[in-house]
Amino acid sequence: MINTVLLLRLGYATAIVFLAGWSVAAQLKLVASASWASTDARIIVSQFAVPSNETKEKSLAGKRDGNTGINRGTTSSVAIEARPFQWHFLDMTKMGACGMRKCFFYSVFNDTSTSTTSNVKEGYIVARHSAKDAKYDYLDRMMRTWNVTKKLEREQGIRHFLLEPPQKLPPPSLHILKRVNALAMQGSKSVDDFYGNGTSHSLVVQRVQVAPSPALIPRCYFTPKGRGGRFFFDGNSGSKKDFHAASSIMGKSQFVRKFQVELRDLVVLLRNETRLWNDFQFLIDSEARIHHIDIDRIEQSGYTAPTEKAFDNCFRSIIGHVTRILNGDSSELSTKKRKREKEKKKKKRKKK
Repeated sequence: MINTVLLLRLGYATAIVFLAGWSVAAQLKLVASASWASTDARIIVSQFAVPSNETKEKSLAGKRDGNTGINRGTTSSVAIEARPFQWHFLDMTKMGACGMRKCFFYSVFNDTSTSTTSNVKEGYIVARHSAKDAKYDYLDRMMRTWNVTKKLEREQGIRHFLLEPPQKLPPPSLHILKRVNALAMQGSKSVDDFYGNGTSHSLVVQRVQVAPSPALIPRCYFTPKGRGGRFFFDGNSGSKKDFHAASSIMGKSQFVRKFQVELRDLVVLLRNETRLWNDFQFLIDSEARIHHIDIDRIEQSGYTAPTEKAFDNCFRSIIGHVTRILNGDSSELSTKKRKREKEKKKKKRKKK
């Protein structure tokens, strides 16, 4: 059985090639120089170096089999229209999760099981259409994001959670506004004026699918010039212990092989759509599938693709942390805390 770290690193080495556009020879040199690489490993990696059009078509065909994830593989070019929104569609019994400009709320239809597909849950993103500090129209921003997302879905088979295009809502009544504000939560803090206190502001709403759980959300911070690559798990990531338990059903070897392919596809995507490096993040479910979230970050400007060193820092950290979780290490220690713990152990050994 091939070692877990070896397989993940094979995926990483392949990713390097796609990102930098290195030749097969360069990749083989990279693999040959690595202490963990065997002859078999070099052969496995070289097969992924420069995939032919036939290989790419087979890969996309696999993504379009209808069983590979949420909103992945829809090749139809038929325009999707948003059904008219009503405020009673929101589940007012559950708190919303908010960012800077928008909140996620569960849909009341999840309880009535109107869908024929089990375990499918829906919700709504509700955003402020405009504000004094806003330099853009949020409806336009969300519509551009929707168009780019559907294009990437058709052409590269990405997974995402957007179900319908966004729609602008007229200002809600004061009664509705108070009820929705009462559900707004930023982390553990309630924000009872998130959408304002008056009825003069329009809102934007978009129907979305609820992300699978448990899931991990790795992120990396890059400077505007592409340096850095500091890794961290998003605060909305699920329990690492729960993720380990759920992923073990699939089996570690199978998870790793799947994740290797997912990482390869991810870097191909990043090479074609470099704006996804902005505020870099993605979601991994317990079946090793990668889903793209907060795609409206492509609207940010002033960022470039990361340097080779920053990319290396980011992906090696992601691989390392996922590997630890697969191996049963559910520790919540951060990288800095881990280093401090190691230093303490070294000092204790020296004293002895």
